[in-house]
Amino acid sequence: MAYSWDVRSVVNGYLEKVAAELANLSRDEKESIIENVEAHVYEELKKNFGDAATAADAEAVISRMAPPKSYAEAGGAASEASAAPPGNKLCLYPIVGLLIAPIGLYMLVVCFSNFVTARRIAAQGGIMGAWWLNWPGMLVVALIPVATTVLGVIGIKKIRESGGQLTGMVWAVLAAVFFPACIVLGGILCAS
Repeated sequence: MAYSWDVRSVVNGYLEKVAAELANLSRDEKESIIENVEAHVYEELKKNFGDAATAADAEAVISRMAPPKSYAEAGGAASEASAAPPGNKLCLYPIVGLLIAPIGLYMLVVCFSNFVTARRIAAQGGIMGAWWLNWPGMLVVALIPVATTVLGVIGIKKIRESGGQLTGMVWAVLAAVFFPACIVLGGILCAS
């Protein structure tokens, strides 16, 4: 699209200010940022004013853009993040969650079998028994799945925020979805 010389000079003036702030970045990074900013300015001009945009319209669009200095700060942060070595530290939250998951499954089986046995005894005319005395086990059965899922979600969050410094996303996702998937599977099996 061919904008008038006045529009292009306003846009170029803004791009020169952005380029001046990007002096500390590599040539490729600087060119990439300038191209993106230029494309965004012209896209906003087209969207808001069409092909008949004036210099005043270009100034209005540029007034809504970020100050030139912010591109240097964002570009510097991006280049620092890209220069950081890849992570080799394993996030331990999901690992702990997955280590306690088998305990939760074991306790679930024990509590369920105690309850079923007590119900069978009561059904045969016996005393229901004190299956309810197993409440500490039931509390563990209730808390371990929640803890495993929460530790998995915390692990996902920490790994995503680490900028590549932490690894273990597969373990975090597995910890986060393990017990919810067990509940869904159990519901499907009980319903059929």
